[in-house]
Amino acid sequence: MKYLLSSSASLLIAAGVAWACGGGYEEDPSVFAPEYFVDPQFSPFFFESSHRFYSSDNLYENNAEDNNRRFNEETTSDWHSYLGNSIARGDLETLLFTLSSAGVDSVDQLRLGKLRNLPSNYPNLPGPKFRKKKIDQFFEYLRLAKEAESYAVNEADYWYEPAPKKPVDGKIESRIKTAFQTAKDPFLKQRYWFQLVRYYFYADMASESSAYPVEAAFNSYINSTKNSLYYRSLSYLAGHYYHQKKYAEANYLYSLCYDHSFKMKIPSAWSFHPQEEQDWKQTLALAKNKEEEVTLWHLLGMEHDPVRAIKEIAKRDPKSEKMDLLLSRVVNITEYNGLDSSYSSGIINKKTVDNDLHSIDSITRSASTNKPWFWNLASGYLHFLKKDYRNASAFYDRAEKVIPVKDTLVNAQYKLLKTLLFVSQLKKIDATTEAALVEPLNWLADLRDQKRQFKDLRYADAMLPVTSSIANLYKSQKDVVKAVCFEDVKAFYTNNSNINALESIFLKKNRTAFENVMLRYYPHKLEDLYYHQACMLTYQEKIDEAIALMEKSGEKGAKFELAGNPFNSRLNDCHDCDHEAPQKLKFTPLSFLKAIKAAKDELNSGNNSFRNSFLLANAYYNMTYYGNARLFYQTDITGYSDYNEEATAAEFRKTFTNQDVCLKYYLRARQFAQTDEQRARCTFMASKCERNQYYNQVNNKSYSDDYSYFPGGKYFAELKQRFLNTKYYQEILKECGYFRSYVKP
Repeated sequence: MKYLLSSSASLLIAAGVAWACGGGYEEDPSVFAPEYFVDPQFSPFFFESSHRFYSSDNLYENNAEDNNRRFNEETTSDWHSYLGNSIARGDLETLLFTLSSAGVDSVDQLRLGKLRNLPSNYPNLPGPKFRKKKIDQFFEYLRLAKEAESYAVNEADYWYEPAPKKPVDGKIESRIKTAFQTAKDPFLKQRYWFQLVRYYFYADMASESSAYPVEAAFNSYINSTKNSLYYRSLSYLAGHYYHQKKYAEANYLYSLCYDHSFKMKIPSAWSFHPQEEQDWKQTLALAKNKEEEVTLWHLLGMEHDPVRAIKEIAKRDPKSEKMDLLLSRVVNITEYNGLDSSYSSGIINKKTVDNDLHSIDSITRSASTNKPWFWNLASGYLHFLKKDYRNASAFYDRAEKVIPVKDTLVNAQYKLLKTLLFVSQLKKIDATTEAALVEPLNWLADLRDQKRQFKDLRYADAMLPVTSSIANLYKSQKDVVKAVCFEDVKAFYTNNSNINALESIFLKKNRTAFENVMLRYYPHKLEDLYYHQACMLTYQEKIDEAIALMEKSGEKGAKFELAGNPFNSRLNDCHDCDHEAPQKLKFTPLSFLKAIKAAKDELNSGNNSFRNSFLLANAYYNMTYYGNARLFYQTDITGYSDYNEEATAAEFRKTFTNQDVCLKYYLRARQFAQTDEQRARCTFMASKCERNQYYNQVNNKSYSDDYSYFPGGKYFAELKQRFLNTKYYQEILKECGYFRSYVKP
């Protein structure tokens, strides 16, 4: 069959801006807020890719899809008013929505003096003032309504499949019908009528014969007051038609329900489903006026093709707010699909996109819409997404002339879009450009830092395109220092002259306005740079210089505690074991460096040569990837993964895995050793360094259980040849599978 979806024109989705998304639950990438332009009554239908309905504070307090509770507040208010406020609102809510049929009967028995006590959470309605006719009628109705809940209310969550059909007790039919026919009070009669229509609907759904008189039941009180209960009854008639595959009639009735109230919109839009072009035309033919036609096109546009619907609505009522909603969906869907065309709805081709955009532009230029500033901003932004900056600018200029001066939210949206356009059009950055960027960049930073707030303004997704564009321009101009302020790259920090240049900007007493805003975007502090330099100098064994910089790195850098003792060693590497072991002395990065300096000074003086050499070897081993002090080098600048290219620059990875310095000190300690036990320990630690260097060369990311990956090496051979008779040799055999496989192949 030729379904509407496949025969409709495609959406405007050939966008050109790539947005960034975070991990976990991802919100749709967007900088265009429909909240600023579209009537809040349509807020459930703002575009959101992951949910049928928009997640927003603008929605009423009940969950958007919770049909069981959608009308509770309204129902309570109706009965509260009908009963002359004689029953407290809280008690009414308990009776209507919490208690079972038996619970309601117990409350009624107490009311009539036939029962003495009830649980404390039950409404207490004793005395003559609760024995009035209307209250009698309320309880009579409520008992019947509670029985109807057995087939009409389903608390289970069947979001993944259709809810199972529930059996309908036919014995209740005559009671509902009699109550409806005999009721004189219009308030009660309408409620019994609603129960009757609903009963026949569910009975018909559960039946295979479709013989239940849903339509006749509805028509029996068709002149009922046109309130919410009337349209809820009408929606059951619509559902009945849909079940009978009378799609034209069903969808027309759903459109009437949709127009009645905010709370009717979600279930009506959910149920509205034209099947093909033929029944859609039949639905349109049922409309009695242009407003009804507008609603029908509005609903079709939400489900299938908003651009087609916009054009049709514009012919009938160009000022319709229902057209505004569809335009907002076009914009937000275009943003979303600009992220990845694989998410696109429909078949995308340039001709269709251009035709759709031309249609929207024509309506915008006609200046006949209710909110011309909205249409001009939307048209401009759609052109911006296509990288048609000339037309984007022209529409933004038109918008600026008609935006309400006092509307701070719309003006904020305009400023955000203009900032994106301005940055995207830049070909180079010079002093004049920098001066022009100061104000919008400060404005964006104020939004990010919550120094300036506009409710619902979607500024976060504008930050990355702005900063990336500026960074790329600086990169093309070979200005890596300014580039890194807007887009942090780890390779920058492998060159110390880069860091010094950046530090000089931090230390300038007369920074320019642009340099000040530039540093607002730089993600690190001056103290972080000092820490990084101190860290890198440590690996170069320039300890005095490292200490001087470490002392300037602040509390965050110099004085946090390392998890393990970096001067300890163990036969098998076990970071967690070292971290959990009792430690009499906790080291900070600064005290760690000072301890290294003390050991070096003693070693250079010829004191405790074995001990100091071995301590230094352990220190330099533990500050590598294989040791217990990774926290020493793992920072926001260097990254937190040693083998992930994106997380750690290659030069850092080479530094943090290199074993040359620790191997040098283990071998030096062996020279100063006084016993074979000490020499065996130094030799085994040297073999660990040798093994780690092998891993570095083959870029193996973890120890392998397949020992053939690691050749024995020089120091395994020395252990076997020279230290066979030591106790430590036996410990090695016991603990090290690598060595066991080497000596006992």
